[in-house]
Amino acid sequence: AASDVYKRQPTPTSQRVQTVFERTLGVEDHVFLASHAIGGKAVLPAAMMVEWFAHAALAQHPGLRFGGLDDLEVFRGVRMGRDERIAVRIEAGEPDHGGGEVSVPLELCSGGDNGHRVLHARARVRLVETSPVHETPAPIGTLPAFAEPVKAVYANRLFHGAAFQGITSIDGIAGEGINATVRSAPRPKEWMQAPVRGRWITEPLAIDCGLQAVIVWS
Repeated sequence: AASDVYKRQPTPTSQRVQTVFERTLGVEDHVFLASHAIGGKAVLPAAMMVEWFAHAALAQHPGLRFGGLDDLEVFRGVRMGRDERIAVRIEAGEPDHGGGEVSVPLELCSGGDNGHRVLHARARVRLVETSPVHETPAPIGTLPAFAEPVKAVYANRLFHGAAFQGITSIDGIAGEGINATVRSAPRPKEWMQAPVRGRWITEPLAIDCGLQAVIVWS
């Protein structure tokens, strides 16, 4: 399923855009990438795309708060070898105002100017004046136990290295779902040099672990 996502062709955008975030990625100064590698290539996690989308939207609209993210699409992974570096940027389109919030369309790109522009992902970030109150999800109920130890899951079913091995227990699994306990990420400075913020806006490790749990469940 993941490979199918990367083969999808994005619909061209006709909106006027401006670059609001730029960063050059490499494994040496973004050490978390070494723990998220497939086929010998480090791959920027979708969870980090979400974090940087949120940062880009907030940088444009000081005083507002992150309210959520809609319509995330990943078209092509941001991949690099251990000694490679790649410059990425986030471009923002015209925001929509309505319903007490601001919706900002964003695209994660690389290349351009002297080369072909590559669109890696896009999403819409919702910004609000006050932090949203989230409802507590309904309990999933008791699920049958999963016999395989978490260490074996990471050794045999998942590709994630030490920094992304955030599932601490799989508490139950069945056709209707999976119940897992995950840990949060360390401070951004432990994952990369010169982070854009001192604290996360989202929770990238927990988000990634949710995707990991879906792999195990499926």
